[in-house]
Amino acid sequence: MPTAFPSREDLAPGLHMAVHGNYFIFFRLQEHSVRIEGIVQGARRLSDVDI
Repeated sequence: MPTAFPSREDLAPGLHMAVHGNYFIFFRLQEHSVRIEGIVQGARRLSDVDI
């Protein structure tokens, strides 16, 4: 199911993003798990976020 979320290669290699309410959840897929890289409030500009 994690592969159903869009890739955000424009922000960082291997990064995916899910939206939950007002938050963006950034994660990377690993061999047998998902690694959460960050959770950002949706009103922030993604260009200002360091992930």
